[in-house]
Amino acid sequence: MNPLPPRGAPAANTLTEMLRQRAAERGDHVAFIHLNNGERPGKRITFAQLSQRADALARALRAADLQGKRVVLAHPNSIDFVVALFGCLAARAIAVPAHCPAEARQPQRLRAIVADAGARLVLTTAAGLPSVRAALSDVPQLRISTTPLTPAAGEHALPQVLPNDIAYLQYTSGSTRAPRGVVLTHAAVLTNLAMIAAALGGPPGSTIVNWLPLFHDMGLVGNVLRPVWAGFRTVFMSPVAFVRQPVRWLRAISDYGAHTSGGPDFGYELCTQRVSDEEVSQLNLSGWRRAYNGAEPVRATTLARFANRFAAAGFQPRQFYPCYGLAEATLFVTGATGQRPPTVTNLPRRQLPSVGCGRSWGEQELLIVDATTRQPLAAGKTGEIWLRGKHVALGYWRNPTETDTTFRAHLASGAGPFLRTGDIGCIVDGQLHLLGRVKEQLIIRGKNHFPIDLEYTVERAHSGLRPNCGAAVAVVNGGAERLLIVHELKRPTSQHLQEEIRSAIRTALSEQHALQPCHIALLERGSLPRTTSGKVRRLLCAQRYL
Repeated sequence: MNPLPPRGAPAANTLTEMLRQRAAERGDHVAFIHLNNGERPGKRITFAQLSQRADALARALRAADLQGKRVVLAHPNSIDFVVALFGCLAARAIAVPAHCPAEARQPQRLRAIVADAGARLVLTTAAGLPSVRAALSDVPQLRISTTPLTPAAGEHALPQVLPNDIAYLQYTSGSTRAPRGVVLTHAAVLTNLAMIAAALGGPPGSTIVNWLPLFHDMGLVGNVLRPVWAGFRTVFMSPVAFVRQPVRWLRAISDYGAHTSGGPDFGYELCTQRVSDEEVSQLNLSGWRRAYNGAEPVRATTLARFANRFAAAGFQPRQFYPCYGLAEATLFVTGATGQRPPTVTNLPRRQLPSVGCGRSWGEQELLIVDATTRQPLAAGKTGEIWLRGKHVALGYWRNPTETDTTFRAHLASGAGPFLRTGDIGCIVDGQLHLLGRVKEQLIIRGKNHFPIDLEYTVERAHSGLRPNCGAAVAVVNGGAERLLIVHELKRPTSQHLQEEIRSAIRTALSEQHALQPCHIALLERGSLPRTTSGKVRRLLCAQRYL
């Protein structure tokens, strides 16, 4: 556990106060720049302008009697989203970041969030308005508008915002169950921002480059709130712009001299596959100090491929920053100290080399626990990750049963409450290693298997399979749990070659895991079900198969 530095943290007690301090200190400095199509500089806003526009929106929200009410922010990645977030915070309305259906094409998820939150208002951009209205056309007594709202008539004093006020509801990605609203206070978020600042560092005036969706916890905390906390500049684009041409992300890092940027493992893999030699020769990635990798298991093969591919652009392995976090803990839980190449360890009984995700930060307590006996486990033992600290959320919105189960766990000794993360891991040489999700473990003929181990074996079985684009799930077949393999092909393939690929997969699984799948589904490129943040939806694969 690494203590936070005694200096450097702002004296703000709320996120609203944090922004006003930044506006006073760095008012004329640019806070956010949006890149149209991931390339051309578009709208930008200074810290002073952001504070002024947020306060104006807050007065309009106050006039509409929305203090304490939920306001859904269904924006594409845009400066309007940032304004709407801080406007809600200043008005003591409860912000609910969500996706814009025009970009994510998941109207049912937006409807579910609006219903669960009990939202009174949905804000979006002018461009996003038609798709939001279409998605929510049958929701009664719901106002849908663009940011900014019409200015409030007359003067509406802004309320005093308190540290224990609910700042926002962070809906989970829904990779293993329906999305749930994580309830986060100003105090919890500020605690986590201090942890992130201590872990990632960065000199004054640093630049962050982002392509992650801003409604997701990593995009929101790491790329909206953290730069305001630190007074950094954020250059951002839409996830769609990145996926269409991954080089746009790296080009922005190079052009703007980013200190920090990152994303899930698949983003790095996408770059290794789709950035040309000519494009690599035009990049300078030597100034990129914190290339964080989180939100899904970090693969040693991905790190090695990326480092080799972009060595000519000045990238070195020590720039990688594997980390672990989850929305229930605001965002950040573990990360490395110093700047050194990632630690790769061969754990017992595992095919996939494991990448260390660093150590616990701040005053957080992190344990590996036997979920059955509720006893803490020694280093090297595998169990569920439990943690507690001031950055942990209050619980799930209007869901007391799951709140008790997840946020109020106690050890056999009575110590607690702890957050049960639902993730399986172990501590080796002081570093956390992630093994998978409790709900995604496969139990076949009485033996436990981790999906990522099986997926790693499958993707290496044949060159016609796309790396990091498969799922291994258990389905009931013939009255027993059997293995289902779902994987994307690199390109359209003949039936003869598909049978060759299936045969290679069966051979690899038999030799390395003593398993035979009941079915192997080979998919077209881009059709593997994923969440809005890019995580593979393994359980949905099983449901669709059944």
